[in-house]
Amino acid sequence: MELGGASPVALSDQLLVSKRVYSPDGTCILAALMDPKTGTVKGSLVPASGGAPRYSRDIPSTLDPMGVVGWMADGGSFAALDDRSGIRNLWTFPFDGSPGKQITHFQRSEIHGFAWSPDGKRIALSRGPIEQNVVLIKTGS
Repeated sequence: MELGGASPVALSDQLLVSKRVYSPDGTCILAALMDPKTGTVKGSLVPASGGAPRYSRDIPSTLDPMGVVGWMADGGSFAALDDRSGIRNLWTFPFDGSPGKQITHFQRSEIHGFAWSPDGKRIALSRGPIEQNVVLIKTGS
């Protein structure tokens, strides 16, 4: 939808199941999209103006489609948290379909979020343990 209030335009016939992330130049949107007929979820690169995805790829089972995703500064790949080693580490995945590359190699704790510097040379990470507690509350005897 244009800022002036024009009618909304559907960008895809797929269902959005993740946060959408705009490309550095604003021309594309990276998101996990689900085919409403088959239930298949794929990582897709959709033109911001609408139309067929420019890129669509199965999401590895070690990636959380609802997780944190970010564009690399060059616009040719994206970064996501992957837990194939048992701990979530940052990986990059090129849009040309070549294999992903592990960027961080942490052995413990979890990455909760990340952000690249505009030039793509530095990264800020939020890390720490995940605490989970179960509490049973009973009333009466």
